[in-house]
Amino acid sequence: MRVVRTSVLSIAAMALAFPVVTSGAAAAEEPTGTEMLGNTTFDNGLTDPWSGNDLDPRVENGELVTRVPTGRADGNPGGAPSWDRSVNHSGLAFTAGQQYKLSFDARTSRDVAIVASVYTFNGRYIPEWDSPVALSPETRHVELTVTLHQSVSDVSFGFQLAHSGAAYDIALDNVSLTPVTEG
Repeated sequence: MRVVRTSVLSIAAMALAFPVVTSGAAAAEEPTGTEMLGNTTFDNGLTDPWSGNDLDPRVENGELVTRVPTGRADGNPGGAPSWDRSVNHSGLAFTAGQQYKLSFDARTSRDVAIVASVYTFNGRYIPEWDSPVALSPETRHVELTVTLHQSVSDVSFGFQLAHSGAAYDIALDNVSLTPVTEG
């Protein structure tokens, strides 16, 4: 099998050119109703079970919000890898070939590309699936299809937020991840 690697900057550029924002058109697949994530609307005022890697997420007005500082989490010079700072939900399992619908509302205080991903972290970031998402100060509803090529358990879903530009704020709400069936 041939593996093609694309840099995060190239993917981010593609995301800005071709945003992954839905228009509200009917999908060919429907969720089965089995929500995989806990606390998807943050209406209870709590962040749990969501956490932050080198970030301090909190709930304000029913949204999960955090400040993403500039630079690398380790303090070293240079551009920050996207996984250096994240908001994540751990303890998930995925079945190979099964499609999952990921949807969320998000906005940032400035234009920025983030990465939505399913990943493991055992001393290093290992993405199982990822997709760049272009965000701006205008709230966007994003819908993505997640399909993994291998079954995995005890993995995380997260928003990889680090960057090399100016600091920014992000607000997330209505985050949902559900298996789909063909309709």
